[in-house]
Amino acid sequence: KKIIITKNIDDLSVINQQITTYSKLIDKSTYRFSKKYFEDAENLHYKIKDYYKANELYEKAIELKPDFEEAINNYAQNMRLNIKDYSKAIVIYSKLIELNPKYEYAYFRRGICKSALKDYIGYLSDFNEDMKYIEVDSSTYVSRAIIKIKLNDFVGIIEDCSTAIELNNKNSNAYTYRGQAKFKLQNYEDAIIDFKTSIELQIEEIKLRDYNQRFSYTTLLYYGKAKFELKEYKSALKIFFKCIEQHPNSYFIYELLAQVYEKLNDNENYKINLDKFNLLNEIHLKRLESDLLRKQNNENRE
Repeated sequence: KKIIITKNIDDLSVINQQITTYSKLIDKSTYRFSKKYFEDAENLHYKIKDYYKANELYEKAIELKPDFEEAINNYAQNMRLNIKDYSKAIVIYSKLIELNPKYEYAYFRRGICKSALKDYIGYLSDFNEDMKYIEVDSSTYVSRAIIKIKLNDFVGIIEDCSTAIELNNKNSNAYTYRGQAKFKLQNYEDAIIDFKTSIELQIEEIKLRDYNQRFSYTTLLYYGKAKFELKEYKSALKIFFKCIEQHPNSYFIYELLAQVYEKLNDNENYKINLDKFNLLNEIHLKRLESDLLRKQNNENRE
């Protein structure tokens, strides 16, 4: 649009009006181009799955419109989920949070990136921030407790799981994780109570949903270990057998069984289970070595 700049100082208001009109036209044009880049980026991102090219267009869209929240979010998501550059994703999510701290899941997703980089303190910090903007429930506190497991914050785990149970006393996971924390603090009697409650709730859930599901392996494992620590060896034996029913090739269960038989002075079964442990452990170590070698070869090819 043609703008006529007058030399007459009396027409200053007209000049300002014309400049404002011109600025609006530029803004509309910029938005139109930015939106086109964004739409093309989405097509590459979600349909064609050319993730790197999609990011190039997200960057152009954001360059034209730095406060384009949806483009920034998609850019961060693509970087986190597909390209897996967690450090870069953290930077992008941080920009989004700076623009809009209430943007849905922004803190939570940045926390996941920090977790991938083993920054569990940062993960917990972002999870706490996310909780300010969401409707928290029992599962929210269990999720935070799981983060605290990485930090060995056993008191914090107990607190969060207790809150989760207050909100929903049918949450079997809350009892399991609280029991684990109590076990780590050597409070074996109370841990056993939580494990038993968790199993009872799991039985109810299986009956209610009428489908084949096994007990939580973690619940059974720690339940048996707590029984062992209280020298209830025969009870521990029965529980470890249930673990084997679920995971017959879980090498460390056979080590636990060997320890139980040793306490029961059953040398024959002690040797049988120790040999089984050594065999499965060797297979496990070879598999880890093979996976590591495969990963290194893939990285070299890239």
